Amino acid sequence: MHRKVEYTYWFLNDILIEEPMGVLTNLLLVILAWYFAGRLFKQGSSWPIMFFLFIGLAHLAGSMAHGFFYIFGESMHLAGWLISGTALFFLEWAIISGSAKWSWLRWISLLKLISFAILAFQVRDFLIVNINFGIGMIGMLLPIEIAEFRRTRSASSLWFLRALVFLLLPAVVSITRFSPHNYFTPRRT
Repeated sequence: MHRKVEYTYWFLNDILIEEPMGVLTNLLLVILAWYFAGRLFKQGSSWPIMFFLFIGLAHLAGSMAHGFFYIFGESMHLAGWLISGTALFFLEWAIISGSAKWSWLRWISLLKLISFAILAFQVRDFLIVNINFGIGMIGMLLPIEIAEFRRTRSASSLWFLRALVFLLLPAVVSITRFSPHNYFTPRRT
């Protein structure tokens, strides 16, 4: 498969690393995710641990996909997308499990994960990842956390709401394809 790419790359000895900034940011996210998983492990919170473990794996796959596309092709992208969808599923279950009031959403979450996996294989476009994120975070979890915050003034709900606002920033960058320079986000055609 031939693709026209305008991007920067690094050589580490004789190893070509494409999109080095994407590789570095993904690896940083792996370290952070697994750090938080380790912190939560000490508290014994299983669903949130699974979220951080899987989101770390997804970013590890992402770093391999972006850095070594010439070796893995799009298969590593697809693997990272599927792992990230699974991570979101674990986050949904972590939040839904916090209240019996929302337990019926577990089946919707599972159905969403299965639909996402099928669509990811069929469409093979990052747009599917963005749609899955939007449905899960904004369509399911945001209303739950707003309701829980209004009811309890819970600090964890407030942190979730702050984190969601923070997560929307890279989503906007991804959707609009904003980039100050090809060094940060290469233009693939």
